[in-house]
Amino acid sequence: MDNTGVAEGNGSSLPDISYIDRLEEKLAILKAISETEIPSDTPNKPPRRIDQTGVKVNVWAAFLVATVEELQQFLDFKVRSGRFFIETIETIFFGVDFAVANVISIVMNKRNTETSSYVTSSGHTAFFKQATPSKPATSKSGVGSGIESLLSKAKKTRNQFSIDQTKERDGGKCTLLHTAVTEAVHIYPVAQTKVAAECKTALYALGFIWGGNTCDKFKDALGIKDFDIPENMITLNNAPHYLWETGKITFSPVLCLPNRIDLTVRVLEPLDWSNRKGERSELPEGFATDPRTKMKDDIDSTDKITKKEAKKAVEVSFMPADTQYRINDGHRFTVTSDDTNLLPSAELLKLRDRIMVMMTLKKGADADDDVMSRASGGDDVLRILLGDEDVENDLNDKVLEWSERAGQELASLTVEEANEMAWTSSVTQRSEDMGDIFPPEIQPEDQASDEDDDNNDDNVDDGDLIFGEIVSLQE
Repeated sequence: MDNTGVAEGNGSSLPDISYIDRLEEKLAILKAISETEIPSDTPNKPPRRIDQTGVKVNVWAAFLVATVEELQQFLDFKVRSGRFFIETIETIFFGVDFAVANVISIVMNKRNTETSSYVTSSGHTAFFKQATPSKPATSKSGVGSGIESLLSKAKKTRNQFSIDQTKERDGGKCTLLHTAVTEAVHIYPVAQTKVAAECKTALYALGFIWGGNTCDKFKDALGIKDFDIPENMITLNNAPHYLWETGKITFSPVLCLPNRIDLTVRVLEPLDWSNRKGERSELPEGFATDPRTKMKDDIDSTDKITKKEAKKAVEVSFMPADTQYRINDGHRFTVTSDDTNLLPSAELLKLRDRIMVMMTLKKGADADDDVMSRASGGDDVLRILLGDEDVENDLNDKVLEWSERAGQELASLTVEEANEMAWTSSVTQRSEDMGDIFPPEIQPEDQASDEDDDNNDDNVDDGDLIFGEIVSLQE
């Protein structure tokens, strides 16, 4: 079946949405899913289509972050094969809706994981309160307290060892900006194994859409006993760390080799749901609703109902400490290690990437979209707005923090590595028939790219810079 013709003509007049790969192909498959009649489990009841009026935003988002191959598998084996009744599919979608909400809650509200849906559902809260004493049991001799103290010290020692390993792997610098750093950042941010188990449980429902093979890899990655290891850490400067933690940017794996992983920066511009008039108007075409129609640039600023001017998409730019070029959406950077076990986990990165994109499609982060603004003041001072706090940065002080030049930003490629690649350094310049960026092993071999320096194409103005930090967030 040719799926490309369904969505023809939709993209020319709509704003770009760079964090969803092969969008036209996905919309075509989703339209085919919505138009296919599926048998009923009730005898003598005619086949019918999936009820599109009941499609939830969470389920729609789960479909959009799936790969084209996963969507095609769903169409062929879940919808067209006759193996699943229409009632079964619609029932499972309720579980998918719940699973998406839960994994987003776990990752983005990691400090309050006890309030996740699984724990606070009826009966579970009382169980956890009874099973978890408010204070550790301590004998009169203080043995219990002493054991706890030793365990705490051992955990701190283990954590510090992993942090040191991660920093050594990354040369003691931010992998993106090449500034000196003192912290390692977790990819999967919740250390408790019980919370990881909840995320794994949610993946069973998501596996109905994403496929068992994909979700099994995610579950295996979450099956580790300790999340304070280099596989779950990268070193980041505080500015990209903040934007990553709050769901403003994501790092998508584009190449995995035994001693190297390449990531692409993707800016996550939330969709605008402010003009909705009711539940049915959220997704007028059900699964096949084009997310670009929800982009802020596509909202009518003269809408008399909302009476709210449309905000233009923001542009987040970074300035590395050792180059003269901006880092924008689509920038690619590399993490290398002589020990494969010390590289960041591609599966954990992919899982977090999917979760953060689903959150963006759903409604975006709870924090304000404008995470940074330039304030009036001295000629040499720029202000970064992080939540409700203003942090002033003097350019002269930032100059003192520059690290030594790191040479080429991307490690040199061998001929064999180049032949395995199927990526482009600029999301906005990617050909529509390029295909999914990751994993490269499923891409046609003739789609390798020799682009090395497309990310270094915009010279910067001296007056705009916060070196080693965010440069601008322009309207």
